Amino acid sequence: MTTRNQIIIAAVLGQLVGLLGYIDPLFIVLVFAGPLVVGALAAARGLGPWPAAALWASAGLNMLWMDWVFAQEDRVFHLVLSVLMALLALAGWGIVRAFTRRRASSAA
Repeated sequence: MTTRNQIIIAAVLGQLVGLLGYIDPLFIVLVFAGPLVVGALAAARGLGPWPAAALWASAGLNMLWMDWVFAQEDRVFHLVLSVLMALLALAGWGIVRAFTRRRASSAA
């Protein structure tokens, strides 16, 4: 599967994940732990970083859109959150990637 297809699938899944942001007890865990875990899992499975970032950027944009349509508030918050979640996914990916490279170089 090409990276482009992975990003498209991740963006569609992100729209579904974004809906989970409206379940209040899940919000903090979803927003902060979710991107790190998904980015780490993507790196562990050998995927590139962009599908994980696309999933969380898409989830944040879904939250922005839904809040814009229904509540007419917190637009800037959700826009910043979209960027933050994508960056957290990239950070999770980078941390696991760095450790796996270090482990591979020390084993060789």
